[in-house]
Amino acid sequence: MFVYDSSLLLDGSPFRVATSFLSASAGVILLGASLMGYFLAEARLWERAALFAGSVLLIHVGWVTDLVGLGLAALVALSQWPRAGTAARRRGAGAVPGA
Repeated sequence: MFVYDSSLLLDGSPFRVATSFLSASAGVILLGASLMGYFLAEARLWERAALFAGSVLLIHVGWVTDLVGLGLAALVALSQWPRAGTAARRRGAGAVPGA
């Protein structure tokens, strides 16, 4: 990822290094979610595509691409939010193991 910008190699101002690091980290998380098919809930095909596109945009350093990538992530999160609660209840989230 450092090929896109040297700030990922800690070369640059502290602000630029921090924002590049946070953006690239979020991109890697979205990339993992798109490949695994799970973000807040099981991802539909269009959600996986949006997560992948958002990850590529976040990994590429630039504030415009970051905003579009975060927008795609927010769109998927809003789409999955209602399903996330029902999936957690089906799994029995919050139950104490062995109780």
